[in-house]
Amino acid sequence: MAVSSASDVATTEMLVQAGNPDLAASMKAGKAIYEGKGTCSVCHQLNGAGLPPTFPPLAGADYLLADKQRAVKQTMYGSKEPIKVNGVTYPGGIMTTVDLTNEEVRDVVNYILNSWGNEGGSVTTKDVQAARKK
Repeated sequence: MAVSSASDVATTEMLVQAGNPDLAASMKAGKAIYEGKGTCSVCHQLNGAGLPPTFPPLAGADYLLADKQRAVKQTMYGSKEPIKVNGVTYPGGIMTTVDLTNEEVRDVVNYILNSWGNEGGSVTTKDVQAARKK
């Protein structure tokens, strides 16, 4: 399920052609956060496959795609409870967090929701702000 650089470029071009350059820009920024400041790729890997049985996949993850708001909250606050992803239970309390701005959270979640074959839509800065208030 790994996504090559060519696939990333194709996805970005597709979004721009589909009239969604904002999502394309968000995903580009999100990829940089995922692979850098956010340190997401350390556990979930560059290809989104995770490191079973400790770190769940993000690629094709039923758990992730079922609830975008939960994805936003877990990006901000981590995960403390065990979760089941694609039929496999992963331990809780392991996902750490990095201090990200609302825009950075939006971008990394948009990247995750739309990479590795995921077609999870998008979140906005307002979605992130609402999640912070809860």
